[in-house]
Amino acid sequence: MKTRNQQGFTLIELLVVLAIIGILAALILSNLATARKKARDARRKTDVRALAAAIEMWSGDNQYLYPPAETTGVPVNFLTPGSDINTALSNQNYIKQIPADPINSGNQIYYYNSNTEGTDKSNDYAFFAKLEAGASDAQYFCATSGASGLITLDATPAAPPVGGLTVATCIPS
Repeated sequence: MKTRNQQGFTLIELLVVLAIIGILAALILSNLATARKKARDARRKTDVRALAAAIEMWSGDNQYLYPPAETTGVPVNFLTPGSDINTALSNQNYIKQIPADPINSGNQIYYYNSNTEGTDKSNDYAFFAKLEAGASDAQYFCATSGASGLITLDATPAAPPVGGLTVATCIPS
């Protein structure tokens, strides 16, 4: 009886190897998406802290008061050209460039609100950034004159909770 010299792999062996590679690739890609969200959230936190530091420097030069939000009780996207907060921070060199959210569309933008006292200055402020990788669709990072941290608001993820982003809600848990 003659024995055949076998070289190569059988079709079953190749299919098993391809299935294992496919499963590993799917696991890696899902972890990569989560890592990207966490990286964007880390940038948001850094940006909000930098904005808080810039507004504190501005405040020191302006009788320890803060620029008002454009609409009382309603947070504004402070990146709006010509807005008080944009002008106060960037035109007076308290921050080199006003940062933008890594996604910067829909409800993924930075918000600013202040407690208005009088017509042109405020006694407190809060910056907000909506996070992606949080346990909740309504998780925000906020910074105010007293602290910074995570807050969760009751809101639909399709639209920011305009009435909920106030200085009073920026009390980290």
